[in-house]
Amino acid sequence: MLEEISCPSNERRRHLINSLAQFKLFIKKDFISPIEITENFCKRFRQFLLDKYTGETPDYYYLRFKWAVSAAKSDGYFQKNPSEKVNSKSNPSKLN
Repeated sequence: MLEEISCPSNERRRHLINSLAQFKLFIKKDFISPIEITENFCKRFRQFLLDKYTGETPDYYYLRFKWAVSAAKSDGYFQKNPSEKVNSKSNPSKLN
């Protein structure tokens, strides 16, 4: 599923590639079955990104993930988009 994703702009491609790298770190494996991707899973992945990054980065990475899940739904991997109700968030930069 994830290997077939392509994206037109360089910045979007960079965010997609980095989002996929973070996704693989989160799941700790190279493959995940669509049945494992639930709304709760999406919330945990979003929190993983928020815990790791500040600024707009978690927002951008999660939006790329949502885009991939939406494309997978269109291709028939999901009956319902599990990320639909889980909105992306930015994480305010921490000042020292």
